[in-house]
Amino acid sequence: MKPLKIYYLSTEFSPYSQTSNMAVFSKQFSVYLNDQKNIEIRLMQPKYGFISERKYILREVIRLKEVKINYLNKEYLVNIKSAFIPNTRTQIYFLEYNDFYFD
Repeated sequence: MKPLKIYYLSTEFSPYSQTSNMAVFSKQFSVYLNDQKNIEIRLMQPKYGFISERKYILREVIRLKEVKINYLNKEYLVNIKSAFIPNTRTQIYFLEYNDFYFD
């Protein structure tokens, strides 16, 4: 049986950014799903300026460098970095484009 593939976008995941209970829910929900058999989940959130690349070991993904996205009928080149939620096997991607997110 093929695994169910889920792509989960959120404005925040704990511990990277947390301004509401959404961050805690997003983390717990995605870690729970990641631990299930037959489910593959990928997470994405904005790479806000205050998120420490060194502290959370964010890595550049060569194949996800300068990805074209269309937003409001305009094309942008963005970078996507990868990490794992601390103490889990749950992978998370960070969309990096400085003009979109403020420090």
